[in-house]
Amino acid sequence: MVGEVNTLTTSSFINIVGSTNTISSTSGANIIGNRNTIDIANGSSITAFNSILSNLDNSNVGGISSTIDGANSSTINAVDSTIVGTQSSLISAISGNYNGITASNLIGSSQSIYNTNAVNVLGNTISIDPADTLTNGTILGNSITLNNSVDSFGIFGNNITVDSAIDTYGIGQNLVLTTSNTIDIGLVDATKATIDDDGRLTLRGALAPNGDDGVLGEILVSQGVTVAPIWTATNNITGVAKVVNISSAGYTVLANDEVIRLASGFTGTVTMPLASASYDATTSNGRMITIVNHSAGNRQTSISYQTGSVTATTTIPNNTEIKLMFNGTIWFLISN
Repeated sequence: MVGEVNTLTTSSFINIVGSTNTISSTSGANIIGNRNTIDIANGSSITAFNSILSNLDNSNVGGISSTIDGANSSTINAVDSTIVGTQSSLISAISGNYNGITASNLIGSSQSIYNTNAVNVLGNTISIDPADTLTNGTILGNSITLNNSVDSFGIFGNNITVDSAIDTYGIGQNLVLTTSNTIDIGLVDATKATIDDDGRLTLRGALAPNGDDGVLGEILVSQGVTVAPIWTATNNITGVAKVVNISSAGYTVLANDEVIRLASGFTGTVTMPLASASYDATTSNGRMITIVNHSAGNRQTSISYQTGSVTATTTIPNNTEIKLMFNGTIWFLISN
């Protein structure tokens, strides 16, 4: 058939040369012309401009600005071609300027896909810069932008931009991936967690075992196998030098206190431990406590300690430091 504005319905093995032609339910048809439409075709070929093909199988398109909707196992030979279709699936080889898609699966709508090999794409509004190449990767999500040639990558989520070059993985949304050989996880780029190829974990937010962020000055302490660690104050940790600043009325020395500073506002007495069921003389023998008095007045210990002259006293002079040692029975002064 040669001419313009031709319409064919339920055709087989038909050749058309012309413009503005419409073919429905065809098989093995060839079209040469402009602005042609094939609907429900099988094994057909088009060499044309501005052509539209719907529900095709094993068909070929050659031209500029062609559109395929719902095609399978098709080949496109075109310049600046666009693949459009909501939930349409294309398993194809595409050749032409800025194209070159091979062995890739593309499912979704509003995709601008170029230069890919062994890439799976599932989602909408996905854009790849025409100058870049993607290989060996998976994109699952919406609003994904890739601005660099990337090899070995995985993108899972929404609103993710990739600016890195190799081995990049993103899980979440609102992320910008800028470093090679990393895994980024998060819902906000500013607080995402990153794992790099050295095994380094970078946290940009709080570490919260069992939802506990801890408080300023606490340290994380293991609770053993299969149990989440906990945040705890340093004065609760055996073997760690601990400074306790006290500005309240009175203070009772804890089992792991080492340095006690009586700060401005402290009043009353420092209650010292003695040998008892809760303070074993054997294990406590040799324990030392340093008390620094910056409270703007003389303060007292709850029990006497012996000075170098074997004089018993309870006084902690203002603006002084005393270091006491326990011998299992009494406290005595070793320096001030």
